[in-house]
Amino acid sequence: MTLIACVIPKNAKYPILIGDVLLSAEVGSSASITTHSQDILEMLLSKDQSFKPVDLSQKIYIINKNLCVAVAGYASELKSFLQDFRIYASYSPPTNENISKYVNDPERQALVPNSVVMILYSHNINDRTIRFSLDFLYGDKISPNER
Repeated sequence: MTLIACVIPKNAKYPILIGDVLLSAEVGSSASITTHSQDILEMLLSKDQSFKPVDLSQKIYIINKNLCVAVAGYASELKSFLQDFRIYASYSPPTNENISKYVNDPERQALVPNSVVMILYSHNINDRTIRFSLDFLYGDKISPNER
């Protein structure tokens, strides 16, 4: 399970993007993974949980000063996505048009069939105004109810 949240406080200049670091899988182990409190660990290792903790890993990536992504899903898919997206971002500035083109590309969607990517980017409107935008890339196996 992944926790990713983007908060834009009412009077703040910048959004806040937060995410957890716990990776889990249906074939997870009962190995002890350090968490914040023992109560959380007991719940994660419960026989009632279909997913078990397997590792800790980064889920939010700063691509450049105007662009970051938060990821949830299968680690192997997300690794391929991150490689592809970093290349794309190196030659395509983060504009609404470029990000929309990327997330609506079927080949890019095929990179993450079981995953979700949240893309947060900023772009200058004029010399005094910066706009923050949020977009999502959903794998084709993610049902509309899970979005």
